[in-house]
Amino acid sequence: VLSAAAAAADGGSDLPSALGQVLAAYSRQPVPRASGQGAPPPVRFSIPVPGPAAAIDIEYLLPGAGPPEEEEAALQRWCLPVLFGRFGLGTVLRALGAALQEMHLVVLAEDLQTLSGCVLGLGGLLAPARWAGVTFVALPRDLAGYLESPVPILLGYQGSALPRWFRPQQGLAVLRADGDCLEVVHPRSPRPSGGPAVLHLPQAGRLAAALGPAVEGARAAAG
Repeated sequence: VLSAAAAAADGGSDLPSALGQVLAAYSRQPVPRASGQGAPPPVRFSIPVPGPAAAIDIEYLLPGAGPPEEEEAALQRWCLPVLFGRFGLGTVLRALGAALQEMHLVVLAEDLQTLSGCVLGLGGLLAPARWAGVTFVALPRDLAGYLESPVPILLGYQGSALPRWFRPQQGLAVLRADGDCLEVVHPRSPRPSGGPAVLHLPQAGRLAAALGPAVEGARAAAG
């Protein structure tokens, strides 16, 4: 949907209206039972564009709602190579600690492919847990107001810095793809002992050693 929406934006269509159509379509879906099985169905709509095409047909599927084998293949062949091509294993483990604390986790990068791969890769590495907060794979600059979401967010923001008007909230962690670093802009709570503001994963050293060969394989796949 991102590539189709981007094409629509290039053709003069309004991207926020496309996202509004996604929300409107899901608002018409029946609310599933708490014990229900299965993923929400995809929604389909069209965006009018100038020119002979007249409109672009879009099918939107919620992240995590696709066939498991397809999502696992995409994670291994694309998302993880992109993620570990930009970030070291130590940085990724700190980011996962921030995600497990349900902090606001923002990835900054100029390249849309980098944003998509990093955000989806981080979400995939949480398995068997799942990110329950708001997810934006690549947040358009026009929708930067979502950075002020009161609930935990995992999103990619196109740019090298956050907007100047944005005032960090409690529990904001920023991943900078151009610098392989994670910055905790404002810890969730003060640490009188001076300890780390981000959750340190149990036995992180052993975990890093065990994951080392797989990470190197992902980097090799990234070329």
